[in-house]
Formats: sequence, C-alpha cells, structure tokens
Amino acid sequence: MKKSAEEPVYKHPVHSLILDPNDSIWKQYFTTTELHEIRHHRTPKLPIIPNNLQEYLNSYNKNWKSGKELYSFADNQRHDPIEEFDKKVFLYNDKLKLDDSPKHDLLHKGWSFIYRIFKDVQAKSMFGERASGAVALGKNEERDMEAKDRRSRKAVDTKLDILFKIGFNEHDFCKVGKYDVTICDDKYFNDSFIKLPKTLRDMLFLLVQDNPSKVNQLSTIEFLVMGLAIELVVMDIPVGNYITQITKTERFMFSTTIDTIAIDSVPLLELTWKSKEIMKQVHKTLNDRKKNTFCC
Repeated sequence: MKKSAEEPVYKHPVHSLILDPNDSIWKQYFTTTELHEIRHHRTPKLPIIPNNLQEYLNSYNKNWKSGKELYSFADNQRHDPIEEFDKKVFLYNDKLKLDDSPKHDLLHKGWSFIYRIFKDVQAKSMFGERASGAVALGKNEERDMEAKDRRSRKAVDTKLDILFKIGFNEHDFCKVGKYDVTICDDKYFNDSFIKLPKTLRDMLFLLVQDNPSKVNQLSTIEFLVMGLAIELVVMDIPVGNYITQITKTERFMFSTTIDTIAIDSVPLLELTWKSKEIMKQVHKTLNDRKKNTFCC
C-alpha cells in the first residue's frame, strides 16, 4: 500500500489511507488470493433480519395487478407504532415516474423510505445539500488565529443530500445523483471512489476520537443513489488504527412498474433495515466506554 501511494501521479484514495478492494489498481500490487483475503478479513457483516420481519416483507412478494391493490394491502396492515415500527413500509403508486426526475423528486417520492425507517432510533435526518461537520474539521484542522498572516478561508467539501446524526455524532449519509450512472462513468468514479469515501473516513475518525478503544468495532455508512440504482457502502478499520477499508453491496434497482415491485422493492427495504441496525450497533458501541477522569 505504501508503494502504491508513492507511485500515482494523480490524487488517489490511498493517499487518504483508504483501501477499496474493488478498485482495479490493487490488482497491480496484490495477488488474487491476497485481494480475496483482504475482502473477507473481518469484513463488516450485515445484520440478519428477524424471522417475523422477513415473513412480513415476503408477504409483499406477490403478482400485484395494480398500485391500488398494493396500496390497499399495505394500508390495511396494522402494526404497533413502537414495537413494530420496521413494518411501516412505503405505499406504492403505479403512476410513479422517476426515470428522469430532478433530485428532489428522486429523494422524496422514490427513496423516502431511506430516511423514514430511521425515525425510531432518535436519528436526526438533515436535508438539503448538507455539509458534514466531520469533513469541515478535517479540511480545516490547521486553520488558526491570524498573527503575521491573514487567517485562511474556511474550506468546504462535498454536499450531502441527507446527513444522519444521533446526538452530535454523524453516522450515515445519502448522496443522490439525478441520472442513472454506470460504473464506468466519471460521476461514479469521482463520487464512489474519491469524494464520498473521504467523507466516510472523516466521519469515522471523529467517532473513533470519542471511543478510541473501540476503533475496530466502529463503522460509517453511505447510501449512494444514482438515479434508480442504489448501493450501500460501509467503511471500517479492520485492524490497527489508521487504514480504512471499503465494503460495498451490489447495486439494487428501484422498481417503477407494478410488474417488478415484488422483485425489486423487498431487497431495498431489507438493505435499508440492515443499515439502520448497523447504525444502532455503532451508537451502542460508541457509548460503551469508561468515564473520563478529571486531572488538574
């Protein structure tokens, strides 16, 4: 990894101590066996969905005739607002057209279940091109009071469409791109491999500062939405204290027709639920620390 950091002419995530095994550059430095070991060594495991919740999600796996039929089925379900909060799934409109919609419509008409499912964990969802406080601290850590030289301007970085916080801690974020993007497009390279991993890293390092003893048990999460496609990205520090690793799920597609609602939507809900469970576990781990000792 040190060798790869010394050789590139262009700025690369490795310069920020970010290792993404899916980046093809690593094929030049590691064998196939070594990359396989890196991918699977202490890889964050997505939580297992409880049987009762899985059975409920599977009840939507039917051949629906219309959005109205699905809406009626979902609307007739009655759940405990606290104990069964996770069963409150979105209701479907078979006239929903999102294939060339502005970001606002994509987020609030299509992907709204991403932030709705977090409402029961005291998570605050902050909308509207939010800047991460962790990123701001990272980019301005050398900014200080002026003496001989004028104080430098405060630097800002990537704007996020949703920022999830519990208390003062940033755990999760969502970035939405308007158009469907392939894995070979510049937009995907810039967001998926460079900008957003750095945001995850800065958020993770702030969590580590709150509880350094749990450095290898903490993680941060990103929802990367490109039009009607979404993937979940998890960053952690498997070993040691500094080198972060990226783990990605496959890409999942949002259903825009009643014909594929059962095939496409249930996996999306499962993915979102699992991300919430990771966030809850990280928050619990973060608070598992010894009290600070006052020294004078």
